[in-house]
Amino acid sequence: GGGGGGGGSPDEALPPQEPLSTHVLRASLCCLQLLERENNFSPVPGVTLTLHMGIGAGDLSAFCVGGHAGKWEYFIAGEPIEQMAVATDLATSGQLVISDRALALLTRLA
Repeated sequence: GGGGGGGGSPDEALPPQEPLSTHVLRASLCCLQLLERENNFSPVPGVTLTLHMGIGAGDLSAFCVGGHAGKWEYFIAGEPIEQMAVATDLATSGQLVISDRALALLTRLA
């Protein structure tokens, strides 16, 4: 197969890329659905699990590092990770908080 992890030949057409705002919208809807379905989940009597979530948006860098003893790790880094961490820290149980950048992208869809 070709590069890019898709398994196909390099000549295969790639799907059209969607705007970042569309990805932020989909992530937001997914998080809201998870909060609705899984927040305050009780896996066993006397134990309740709660969720809080954060979303960031922007450019990411992806890395595969390692190789020693056949072990590899996959890392992502960039401003969206920091945004997500800050937003998640601001969210309380049952909440989704999105970064200013993610909000700006969502308002373009309105």
